[in-house]
Amino acid sequence: MTAGPCRRRTLTLAIALVLGAAWPGAGDGARAADLSGRATVIDGDTIEIDGQTIHLHGIDAPESGQICDLQGKAWHCGHAATALLVELIGQEWVVCHGRGTRHDGDRVAKCKVDWLDLGAEMVTRGMAIAYLSQSRDYLPNYREARGKGNGIFAGVFIEPEKWRHGARLAIESAAPDTPAPE
Repeated sequence: MTAGPCRRRTLTLAIALVLGAAWPGAGDGARAADLSGRATVIDGDTIEIDGQTIHLHGIDAPESGQICDLQGKAWHCGHAATALLVELIGQEWVVCHGRGTRHDGDRVAKCKVDWLDLGAEMVTRGMAIAYLSQSRDYLPNYREARGKGNGIFAGVFIEPEKWRHGARLAIESAAPDTPAPE
């Protein structure tokens, strides 16, 4: 007899609690424990579970205020990335496997909803890039999205890290009025 989804979720949470659910700092060499629960989406690559901020490992999504150029029109790609992550998670249980801690103390983890790897899906749909300075895990997904012109690859964008450091497209002063690409 197999366990149903509710029983699996309860078992996963119990295991996380037994393991301590608190993730050690990056410098102590211990494996980061798992964390699971209902998630609140912060932006296209960040969620929160039980008050813990978690950055999705290996990806970098457009920032919430970031605008991309889609066929000469301004498009709120940062909002679109956030909306996609909200859609992927819905009201489902999220299970995260810790990969360490960032310089600011926030956790970094690979997170899934059932079998769906959220980072892989965000990159494959073109709503995040593979964060190659952190990991090469999603390089095939990145190549696929870029090759097919999915999401942000359908137009022109500034890499999120460069955008955070002040780089902007000229179109960002235009009124965003372009829907997300299909």
